[in-house]
Amino acid sequence: MLSWIITLFIVAIGGVLTLKRSTWLVDYSLIVFVFNRGLRRLLDWEAGEFNRLSPISLTPLLIGCLMFIPFLMNYRQLPQTIRTILGCLAVALGYGFVIGFLRIQFGAVYALAEALAPVGAFGFILTAGASPDVRDRWIRTAAWCAIFASIYGWYQYLTIPPWDAFWVTAVGFVGYLGQLRPTEMTVFSTMAERGPLASYLAFAVAPMIISPKWRTSLSWLGVLIVFSVILLTLARSGVIIAVLSVLVYLVINRGAGGLHIIFGAVVLMAGLSFGLGKVPGAERITTRFETLGNMKEDGSYKGRAELRQIGLRQIISNPIGYGLGATGIAGRINTDSLEGQANSVDAGYFDILSTFGLIGSGFYFYAFWAIWKELSRRYKEGYRTGHVMMARTFLIVLIPATMVGNFLNGFSLLWIVFGAALCPLGYAKFRRRQASLAQRQPPKITPALPIHHPSV
Repeated sequence: MLSWIITLFIVAIGGVLTLKRSTWLVDYSLIVFVFNRGLRRLLDWEAGEFNRLSPISLTPLLIGCLMFIPFLMNYRQLPQTIRTILGCLAVALGYGFVIGFLRIQFGAVYALAEALAPVGAFGFILTAGASPDVRDRWIRTAAWCAIFASIYGWYQYLTIPPWDAFWVTAVGFVGYLGQLRPTEMTVFSTMAERGPLASYLAFAVAPMIISPKWRTSLSWLGVLIVFSVILLTLARSGVIIAVLSVLVYLVINRGAGGLHIIFGAVVLMAGLSFGLGKVPGAERITTRFETLGNMKEDGSYKGRAELRQIGLRQIISNPIGYGLGATGIAGRINTDSLEGQANSVDAGYFDILSTFGLIGSGFYFYAFWAIWKELSRRYKEGYRTGHVMMARTFLIVLIPATMVGNFLNGFSLLWIVFGAALCPLGYAKFRRRQASLAQRQPPKITPALPIHHPSV
């Protein structure tokens, strides 16, 4: 009963912010997304019973879906290029829902809500008319959430809180997440699992490294805290995403701000090298990341390779796809089991293809190709704001990153950055300013050519 009361309270706050069309709804959605699972575990522990379908888990989905209200009211004001992107996403999700509903019924409804939540946030940002300062605030809020989740991650690593130990035991993750002893368990902090935590922290820390305006008042100390917990998750993909994002940003930004970033990165690496060596259990971390030098012999790499082979066979045998709800919590809702109906989980492109099939995936991938084209058009015209550069960076990083996981499945910072970069209001002001400057420039006078008279 307490879980339902708290769920209603969380959603009610989101409802008030929605009615007011407050830009703080984006900040609030980030807070709910990052901390809802931690709250859920605490309530389950207090109740003495693990609730595998706790309503607290629905709060980020409900907040994301609330954002559809102001978004749909202002949809027609969006330019055609943006509506094309949203239309492709709608077709892909609609197709996936129909296939999923025919297969597993109610589980597909939950999966649809999970998929619609980030699109709702994306659409809300596009129609919010937020200023650049507000859009920067959203990224700083993501940074603050990452810092607080990381601080709790260190607490979890050093103490093993009883509510977290209760959850690990209930879902059968003892062994997979290490042992329930301090410094012997892999950190998952307030998130559903260590993988989602690492990916969120990785995408949140990259902007913090790149620009001071996206850091918090903790400056580089906040970066150090977040990056250290990425290591505690033992998820190598998190480190790769964070480092690759910074490198790609430097390349596409032609090295602008490179000295500042390199200096900060050197300080960060020095702090991590000095500090982590003094942490109990650090040998587990170093052993885990040393395998990056010999990935072909790594068990995780082999497991992902097998998943890709399974996914390829599934796509060939069932090109129409399995639909939304075939995996994860949606599968548990349908089967009344802790085990989801896993098809091609954690295999990135194959997960998308097996979910949406060839038809739905075509629309899904085209939506992101259209985002890239729109960002490139703005870049060529000189509209090179930090949000545009960051969005282009993340799209490039997603190309190799999606080989190991579907990072766009569910609410994330990526959708906020994409929305901030594609915001029509800021771009329209830039176009008007450019047109005004062009009108003020004096017309170019072409010198008259000398007239040559023929000799008489």
